[in-house]
Amino acid sequence: MSSVYDPQRLGALAASELMDAAREETFDRLTRLASRMLRVPCSVMTLVDGDRQFFLSEDGMRPELAATRETPLSHSFCKHVVDRSAPLVVTDAREDALVADNLATRDLDVIAYCGVPLRLDDGHVIGAFCAIEPDPREWSAGDVELLSDLAALATEAITLREGRSERRFTHAAPPALAPASASVPVLDPRLETLAAALPAAIAEGAIEIGYTPLVHLASGDTWGFAARAAWNGLDHDELLALAHHDGVVVALGEHVLDRACRDLGPHDTGLVVDATATQLASPGFAERVVATLAAHGIAPRALVLAVDERALVGAGARDAHRSGVEDLRELGVAVGLDGAGTGSVTLSELAALPIDLVLLAPELAQAAHARTAAASLGAAQALALGAIGGGIADDQDVARLAQLGCVTGHGPHFGALIGPHAVGLRLLSPPR
Repeated sequence: MSSVYDPQRLGALAASELMDAAREETFDRLTRLASRMLRVPCSVMTLVDGDRQFFLSEDGMRPELAATRETPLSHSFCKHVVDRSAPLVVTDAREDALVADNLATRDLDVIAYCGVPLRLDDGHVIGAFCAIEPDPREWSAGDVELLSDLAALATEAITLREGRSERRFTHAAPPALAPASASVPVLDPRLETLAAALPAAIAEGAIEIGYTPLVHLASGDTWGFAARAAWNGLDHDELLALAHHDGVVVALGEHVLDRACRDLGPHDTGLVVDATATQLASPGFAERVVATLAAHGIAPRALVLAVDERALVGAGARDAHRSGVEDLRELGVAVGLDGAGTGSVTLSELAALPIDLVLLAPELAQAAHARTAAASLGAAQALALGAIGGGIADDQDVARLAQLGCVTGHGPHFGALIGPHAVGLRLLSPPR
């Protein structure tokens, strides 16, 4: 079992922060799908460390095991998948020399088992995706292939999960200030200074606004721009995070919208601006947005407010957020679900959301995530939602997304962020 205890593999597993993680619908959806498609009573996605296996997701497991979500390695078939870095197919564990003495057979009724490696992007096998039967079963090559495809989707979901983790503007407190068992996040002193100066910078108009071109994939024509803010070396996402920490995100968001409307109003072009959950819950937000548009002669239909899915779905979602979105749509503003395709929103939830379009996560432009992109765009098309692709880096990304039905997008392939004075020139320039 040398591969199970390999320090590099265990380090990669620890760095993934998946062990003991809360259950996620992204993974649960895959195990439910495995159970249905293979017609088995139980499917499990396991993570194997040096002394136990943890159930990242399970469908159909005994209630007591579903509650504890782990077993010692004495009850693990998946450890052999990790050790072999290859599928393990067991027709009848009682007659299989490799697992005949495994306590899972005696204690958990694991008789037939089919498991495939669950890998990280770097190649380390951190666990297994498996199907289990309490009776003997002959597994087919198609069964193994199906589990392998689902495991590949799980790997994509893990990669996207890591990629969408928010940057943290923190460092560990000195040991004397932190409990021995954990580090305490504290705001970096430089950022404390910036946070204190941020309200004045907003009031004085010192925030820099740049624009990302939004392009029709077929023609290359620029139809609009996404506004991005920056200040004192902080990019757009960092600045929003700092504004949240300092409690001035509503003022920052409204300043960005006003500046963007001023810059783009003369050009009769589309505009995409981020809207945070805090803004949506702010009383009168929708009316202030429409008033800002009117002040610059922009029709509400020209604006797309990009809303993070966490404002509308999940533990952080509140009625006030959804009410704010519905108010915006009633006033003619389009609302887009930002970061779509990262797996947190189910199809039924997507169908119920008060949105007009989806803005695909930038990772989905990559060939490695083509299946996820296809599923996301297919869902959008089925629900009559528009879609904007992100992260487009080359002609291959353009062709791939266009073939999947995406009409418009943005990314480095269409040029760098531009200043307000270059907007007009961009609109006059010929397509790429």
